[in-house]
Amino acid sequence: MSKYPKSWPSGGHPVAESKVRQSGDEWVSEKQGKQSNVKVQGKGAWFCVGHEDPLDLDTGVVMRAGRHDLPFVRAGEQDYAPENLADPAGAGSMEPRAILPLNTLSGWWMTFTEKIDDFRFRFSLLRSMFGGQWKEALQVVASVDIYRLTVASIVGGIRRREDGSVVKGWLHLWYGAQKPAGYLSNDGGKTWNYIEFGKPEFIQGVPGLNLVAPLVVFALVPVYVYWRPSSPLPNNTSARESYLCTLDLESGAVNEIPAGDLLDLDETLFPDFGAVVSLIPSEDAVNARLATLADQVSMVRLVNGEVMAVAPARYYDAGGAAGYRVAVFIGTIAGGFVRTGEINGTARSCYGFPTPLMLVGDTPVMKLLPNNVEGQAEAFEPPRLVVWAPDGRSFTTKALPFPQHLCGELTVIGPKELGITAYTIEEEVGAYRFFTTRDFGDTWVPKSTINKDAPPPSDVSENQMINFSKVTYVRDEDGRPANLTPGARWQSDGRLTPPWEE
Repeated sequence: MSKYPKSWPSGGHPVAESKVRQSGDEWVSEKQGKQSNVKVQGKGAWFCVGHEDPLDLDTGVVMRAGRHDLPFVRAGEQDYAPENLADPAGAGSMEPRAILPLNTLSGWWMTFTEKIDDFRFRFSLLRSMFGGQWKEALQVVASVDIYRLTVASIVGGIRRREDGSVVKGWLHLWYGAQKPAGYLSNDGGKTWNYIEFGKPEFIQGVPGLNLVAPLVVFALVPVYVYWRPSSPLPNNTSARESYLCTLDLESGAVNEIPAGDLLDLDETLFPDFGAVVSLIPSEDAVNARLATLADQVSMVRLVNGEVMAVAPARYYDAGGAAGYRVAVFIGTIAGGFVRTGEINGTARSCYGFPTPLMLVGDTPVMKLLPNNVEGQAEAFEPPRLVVWAPDGRSFTTKALPFPQHLCGELTVIGPKELGITAYTIEEEVGAYRFFTTRDFGDTWVPKSTINKDAPPPSDVSENQMINFSKVTYVRDEDGRPANLTPGARWQSDGRLTPPWEE
């Protein structure tokens, strides 16, 4: 650290006040009187989290690259243990979480830190500037939905107000006493406001969340049990009491909207029940399916302004074949979804649960997982890339050139490029690598090496690679926060004109 005098004729600094400057490899911190500022030197931030020791799954490593086509280097360690949420025997566990983009310099990491009792936990929302050291930004003691042992979180994007100021949103939800609850921030995580919503006299689960416009989230809320003041006993409810609503991450406004076919569920799988003897739902299988549905419905705003959704067809259609299909719906920002088609598969080629929908330019894409089971005689099916027309009415599927247990999740890089992590052997060297395509899966090019020291995935029964599975784009090479939806920047940045208004 060095001190040097400098005159500041403008900008709020006293004349000839001493300025303190401290620098590192990638940052410069300057303090002038009571004011301080951190300036980030060039370089972008692309993160991937995994573990290097198959015998120590509690310790993770954060890998970071300045660009997606540069080698990843070790940026620090991270708690990577799947925390047992339900009981010491591990009846339920939370999968390790990937880094989420933070609208400043680096990323968020959310983790449970302490089990208090059966379904109450202390969890922390952590943030890091460069992925090495993580500091707690928010700590909450809250319940966790018995049927969905996860906490729903989402980054909400950017919106410009009429006065020219910019709002940056973040939503963090969990299961409240009987309804969804959580915190939202409209300044990028500097301050937090409590939010609670839901139907009165209902027990509701953690919503499934989808960003459909800057700072606008669709929340699909499962309803498990209702009771009336006039009745001494609660009642199991029809799944059709579940609902769809919008959340505004700037104002906190919640508005229920019609779901249409999206909640027109099969009555055999989701029957109505009568009185039960406690507030805990008695039909656990039905309510577990409801929680799974809320978690698996994925949505994206199309370039024509409509909203496309994909959901497990098994919950709308009775029969075994429904387990190998994914249902496709089209609606609007006001809801009213109509089922328009389905993606058909076989017992081997389609797991039947969608993965997140993404936009690459004007094209919606999704990874379709196979349903391989170790020990069956048939050869394993590869995962597929689903590529829709811009209006969502038609699609094609393309087999990925990687075995199902050796490739991870999709990462959209820009309007013309997307990528995927995979473990491959090149020139007799095995490594976790990042591959990209600019022709929607016709060709894949290895762009960078993520980690060559970690052991390869060994469980061939997995339908997706777990270790180093997701690359997250946090900051561009000019040091600016990366857009949350780089394939369609207007989707999360309200300062840009959406295509249907051009």
